[in-house]
Amino acid sequence: AMQFGKDAKSSIEVGCASDPFLKYLSWIDERTCVAPYFVDYDGKTKNDTTAAITRVTADFMKYELPNNEKFDLLICSQVLEHVPDPSSFMKKLIDTAKTSVISVPFDWGDCGKVCNHVTHHITYEVLSKWSAPHKPIYRAIVTEGKSAGSKSRRLIVVYKNE
Repeated sequence: AMQFGKDAKSSIEVGCASDPFLKYLSWIDERTCVAPYFVDYDGKTKNDTTAAITRVTADFMKYELPNNEKFDLLICSQVLEHVPDPSSFMKKLIDTAKTSVISVPFDWGDCGKVCNHVTHHITYEVLSKWSAPHKPIYRAIVTEGKSAGSKSRRLIVVYKNE
């Protein structure tokens, strides 16, 4: 986010149902968090302790941009694998901002009810189909923690749409 959104004045995070990543982007004045619900990990409704973030409870596919203007930066982390129509969702993500940073689990198998994923085995080729005709300006596979197992890798892609 710092690399691709260092000059951003407005940002949106999609699917930030619990602790928003946006709270770390303090250089951005306008920060909006859109999710169908907001919960804490223990299942209780989370109180917003970060006054600088506007929380919008909405289905992102029905969400309309304020004043029909794109955000400078969009963050969407670990959401696409949960939605029933990831291609439409991905295109709307990219169309919502000038720069979009999107992360998905890289090539995870079916993790059952533990993670409630609708889509499994997401690769760069899968994301390319979902985002067509948009092409990313950056992509990387990152490994979390010390494990090199498939369930610790994430695919991060960045799109420009100005």
